[in-house]
Amino acid sequence: MAFRKSFRHVCMKGEHMEKKPITENTEPNMLNISLQKELIKRIKVFCAEKEITVQEFVTDAIIEKLELVYKERRRKSRL
Repeated sequence: MAFRKSFRHVCMKGEHMEKKPITENTEPNMLNISLQKELIKRIKVFCAEKEITVQEFVTDAIIEKLELVYKERRRKSRL
């Protein structure tokens, strides 16, 4: 089992990309998904332009989506 101490975390805020280190140890697991070929191509081009890996892109996208869902749930409970 591989543990990563400083896996690069890239935050995407509009057009601005900011790299942040993750300080806690993380144990990677596999996640297999099927995507349309055109979407995969767009992701690869984007990652090449930003000099990030597809894994970093997908990880950040999932984290951002989960944070957004959490914020929306908190906002609804206050109304």
